[in-house]
Amino acid sequence: MEPLCLSDTALPQVSLAASIRKHADGHIDVVSGDEHIEQARMLSAALGDSACVPLKSFESKDGALYCAFGCFLPSAAASFTVIPGMRKAECYLPSRRAGCGIILSYPSSDASPDDIYLLADSDYRAVRFSLSDYKNTRGHIAVVGGSDRYTGAPRLAARAAFFAGAGLVTIVTDSERIRDSNPAVIIAPPSSDLSGYDAIAIGPGWGEGSPCGFRSAVSSGRNMVIDADALRFVPSHRFSHRAVLTPHLGEYRRLMADLSMDPGLDSARSLSASLRALASAAECVVVLKSSAVWITDGGTVYVYDGANPSLGVAGSGDVLSGIIAALMGAGEEPLRAAIDGVILHQRAGRKAMEDYGFYSAEELILEVGKAR
Repeated sequence: MEPLCLSDTALPQVSLAASIRKHADGHIDVVSGDEHIEQARMLSAALGDSACVPLKSFESKDGALYCAFGCFLPSAAASFTVIPGMRKAECYLPSRRAGCGIILSYPSSDASPDDIYLLADSDYRAVRFSLSDYKNTRGHIAVVGGSDRYTGAPRLAARAAFFAGAGLVTIVTDSERIRDSNPAVIIAPPSSDLSGYDAIAIGPGWGEGSPCGFRSAVSSGRNMVIDADALRFVPSHRFSHRAVLTPHLGEYRRLMADLSMDPGLDSARSLSASLRALASAAECVVVLKSSAVWITDGGTVYVYDGANPSLGVAGSGDVLSGIIAALMGAGEEPLRAAIDGVILHQRAGRKAMEDYGFYSAEELILEVGKAR
């Protein structure tokens, strides 16, 4: 885990040339504003085949490689972004991440002054099963959702829960069209007592959903993942720190509008504040899904830099919901399950991209079990 900050911090005089040359040969323009121009000139000299370009005179050229030193390029995507000191959370803003390329920095502290941290795969702490564990000890997950129109989403979430370690999975639905090809998946009616499950994933493919069904899930006392079509019911509830909300950017904007809250997507400072405010108001964990995933329970903010476009495929979010629910069903607390679930989802996505290039959610699920 690496600390992030919202403003500049001091950088020791360290050459970054070797790190950059691991990824790119040829000419590189190092672009910098006035405040870091001397450090940028030193980097340019160390790179060899390079030029230092003041940001105020920068013009993008087709096919050129750029290293943005302590700045963001106004009209081009950088191949590299060098942060003078501790990594800045601004680089992982959903609207800005793609333009930063490979992000390099040299943290000067183990602690973030803004309580924001960049997650790494080494932060994965998912519960490990003992040799004596079996289906009744690995957790029974209820996936509440599905409709006559959207039959696939709950099935993907259910299957992902199995591959993330769940021992039993039930789809709770009122749709007669949902019949999973996996004979291990149980189908149950909406009248089922949800308090008998170890964790709940609610919302995948739910269509219009059911206010009554949502209240039943909340009152069950079970830890739950709230995703997709169930997010519309969030504004009228508080979740006593037992829920994980997993909106993508569009769902997040709608949810914040319904709550009359600022989504804060224009800066890292405002986004971290908005996510903390949402988590605190609803007493839950929030997982904002984008190329960089933001996670908070209202306190510390965690960012996972996924930057994997292959994960942007139909059903990927349903897979994440099933994973997080399975981890909670195995005994993890919501924040820990959210962090481990995001890391597991991203690890599976990278492996699937290596194996298939681009893929569907079904191939992604196959990699979940291997990465678990």
